[in-house]
Amino acid sequence: MDAKQKRLLLMLNGAIVIYEGISDELLPLLYKPENRHLLTAFDLIGSALHWMRQETEKA
Repeated sequence: MDAKQKRLLLMLNGAIVIYEGISDELLPLLYKPENRHLLTAFDLIGSALHWMRQETEKA
């Protein structure tokens, strides 16, 4: 893994930490019926972040 890949992985892990850190605050707001699209978007972002980390661990 070169320096650029290490920086990208560090950024990815930082994004996951931020995502997981704010989820406790956001989820109660997102579970309201009028925010269902925002909840879906938030879930998709989390899934994408975790998928990217899983893919980097395979390489």
